[in-house]
Amino acid sequence: MRKLKNIYSFDFILLGIVTSDKDYIISHKINQNLGLKLSVCDDLIIDNEMLEVKQTFSLYKYIDESFVLEYRLFKNIGYDGYLIPENKNIDYFLQIIGEIAKEKIQKYLVKLKNLDGVLTTINIDTSKLKSINKLYF
Repeated sequence: MRKLKNIYSFDFILLGIVTSDKDYIISHKINQNLGLKLSVCDDLIIDNEMLEVKQTFSLYKYIDESFVLEYRLFKNIGYDGYLIPENKNIDYFLQIIGEIAKEKIQKYLVKLKNLDGVLTTINIDTSKLKSINKLYF
């Protein structure tokens, strides 16, 4: 039996952040250092059919209307597991939706990595994510 692959067209960048900071602390640090205005939203709720649970993850958003970009900061670790289980080492993801210059992404990576309490940051290759459909919300 053949298995169909989910084929989505995603136009976003996904940055992984490793830190033990609470969500409100890391969002504040990101706002200060990247010039964003992330604000808390209702939790992201994912219906995980494999685990037969509804998973909840903290979510912060900012829409930059002048550059037509949306920024989403969400936690990878919830009470019932990981949002992106293939990246268990990542604590938070910063998703940037829209067209953004590669140079700006590199600046963001450096600024994020230099934040107090952040161990490392990485640019996630979304083409290799098995759980990418969870990021389509």
